[in-house]
Amino acid sequence: MDWVGYFCEVGGEAAVNAVDLDIAAPQAERPFIVYLRARRSRWLKCNLEPEEEAQLLDDIEVFVERIAALHDAFYVGRSSMPDARCFVLYAPEGKYLGRWLQRAFANLDTYGYDAEVASGRDAAWTVYRKFLCPGPAEMATIAARAERA
Repeated sequence: MDWVGYFCEVGGEAAVNAVDLDIAAPQAERPFIVYLRARRSRWLKCNLEPEEEAQLLDDIEVFVERIAALHDAFYVGRSSMPDARCFVLYAPEGKYLGRWLQRAFANLDTYGYDAEVASGRDAAWTVYRKFLCPGPAEMATIAARAERA
């Protein structure tokens, strides 16, 4: 996979998007978008140390990748904000995969996090192309960074 990360803004907040640019989009056989947003709860206290919190989010990502593989879905990218991380998948169907993710992450409140799962039809892969993928300025920065490496 050809994953890249870049700085951006999401809802007026600083964010980092990481996206798999190796995926040919859109794909007719995966017309449904499913996302999981893991967000620090407004009501529950997060007692994790920064390293533990980073490990929790990394572990969630590994599990999202495994769930995607089980459901013939593609995990295409994520957006990381100061209080949340959103994982985006495209799948042949959305409701069953969404329910699976809801059940899998129902206990995130144990760590002071809420899990929000949503799905819907996005046959044109609009979220992937217009939100996750970098624009021309970000691509130029990514290319310059790759040349220096």
